[in-house]
Amino acid sequence: MDACLLPATPLVPGLSALSFLVRKGDDPTLPPDHLEARYRGPSRWFDRFRNRLAQRNFATAVQALQAEWGLGAETSHLNTLAREWRFGMAQVGVMVFPPELQTHVGLNTRDHRDPDGVSECRLLIHPGWLPPLTATEIDMARSFRVIGQVQDAGRWMQLAPERRKRWLRAEGPVPRSGYGIATGARGLVLVAGSTLVVLGRADLIRISRDVTKPAKGPGGVELGIVHAPKAFPDARPHHLILASVPYAPSALATEAAELAAGLDLPLTQSACEDW
Repeated sequence: MDACLLPATPLVPGLSALSFLVRKGDDPTLPPDHLEARYRGPSRWFDRFRNRLAQRNFATAVQALQAEWGLGAETSHLNTLAREWRFGMAQVGVMVFPPELQTHVGLNTRDHRDPDGVSECRLLIHPGWLPPLTATEIDMARSFRVIGQVQDAGRWMQLAPERRKRWLRAEGPVPRSGYGIATGARGLVLVAGSTLVVLGRADLIRISRDVTKPAKGPGGVELGIVHAPKAFPDARPHHLILASVPYAPSALATEAAELAAGLDLPLTQSACEDW
């Protein structure tokens, strides 16, 4: 299941309207990565006195969502309290930043403008819907030459959510999984199941291979590609990870060189220790 059914009433009583963020440099032709709403419950004096408004807002939101979809998964990390519910590629999550956990940072400018925002609970909806491929993208996907396998499909899907598209059954058999070059060096194609990313050659900037040598950590090697839509000169470049593997001195070196040569792109390489 790649979608979830939202109830007709608000997910959490008192929830704000859904919105999405547009940053300078975003590609205006792409759908938003996620939708967001905010919840602020009634302010009780003893919650405010004990600095527990954030926890109370979080608990209220979690209780409402658990009534719809069950327990969910704990995803709290460092300075947050968080929980999420996954439905295939769709995802709903709630998160707060309790003031007592923000020991390493101060208030940001938004907090100064709106002090009550410090305790609000954020609700994030990542839609499972993916747009269909264009005729050109379908042709590129059908004819691309596989160079390597996507080692961590979940990660590149997270790093390129707005670029993902769906292969529809009407288009016939799904292309082979992997990443590679479309016939005629027309661009880069990634396939993981029925989910694809297709990037035209004009939007590609460079290939990257980043090596992290074992130290305190195990190290690893990542192969990526930097891209930005040429039609929008002010668009921010994106770094898409194609593969991430355990450390080995020559890991992904052949694939990086083949991509760079086949697409006529510069190849940048870096190395550091995994501290």
